[in-house]
Amino acid sequence: MRKYIYHLYGIGICILIASIILIIDRSNNIYAWTLGDLSSRYDSVFEAINSHDYITARQELKPLARIDSAKFAQYSLGDLYYRGLGGEKDYDKAYKLFKESAENGNMDAMNNIAFMSLYGHGTDVNYAKAYELFRNAALQGNPHAQLGLGTMYRHGWGVTRSCMLAMDWYKRSASHGNSDAMNNIGYMQYNGIGVPMDSQQAFYWFSRAAVLGNPIAEYNMGVLYCVGRGVDHKDLVKGAEWLTKSAMKGNSSAQYNLGNMYYFGKGVEKDVEKAELWYRAAAKEGHKRASFTIKDLENKGYIEPKDSLMEFDVED
Repeated sequence: MRKYIYHLYGIGICILIASIILIIDRSNNIYAWTLGDLSSRYDSVFEAINSHDYITARQELKPLARIDSAKFAQYSLGDLYYRGLGGEKDYDKAYKLFKESAENGNMDAMNNIAFMSLYGHGTDVNYAKAYELFRNAALQGNPHAQLGLGTMYRHGWGVTRSCMLAMDWYKRSASHGNSDAMNNIGYMQYNGIGVPMDSQQAFYWFSRAAVLGNPIAEYNMGVLYCVGRGVDHKDLVKGAEWLTKSAMKGNSSAQYNLGNMYYFGKGVEKDVEKAELWYRAAAKEGHKRASFTIKDLENKGYIEPKDSLMEFDVED
């Protein structure tokens, strides 16, 4: 009799749990229904993002992300918080949204959690967690995870440092079209990290990434042309062209160097007003030397060549 009572008790608990899940699911559906035409709302999100109106995109995504199963909205809103588009950066909110999206099966969100665990953004640094997430996704062919795994091996973060394994994972990622991996291969070739130093190979990989619109690779292409490495000859005009592409996308090193080129008339026609605009853009992005240069302009009214050196170091 007692076993029968326990059996009924167990069934009752199961029914209660199922009822709670059903209520939650229905409340979630009711909330989604109150938002009206979801298709139109998502269209508004796409339109705002494509037109770079990130403030509107945030506003449109917030109610959509509250739908438990809305992994795209959760991921997209998290990305805006992570990159500071449409408002202040907020790693805590980004991590929470990526976690919700990942729980709904979004592999890109899982990768972002791995990267945030790797760098301690919105959470504590956790190499073991980052490695596990990257490795699981990398073995399934995910290029972003392969990039992350390569970076862990390159720096020896939570694993035994191995430039050979780093290069292997970068090349796997690059084969899927990942421009960051291509740029990192170029960086390793340029600096001779785990491989023989080879400026021409670096140019090859930087150019592949730059053609795909990668702003760091565009900057690196500008560097190679300006210093004359990996190319037939030094060409400041081409260098300025590549730096401009990168600077337009917010790369502070490109903005600062472009400011110098305009101020001193190197590779471009001398234009002090444009130079100051680029210096200020770089300073706004946190470039320290650009901030010092702005102070010189404000205090002295001019810049001496010795006070504003070019910074032509490739970036990864």
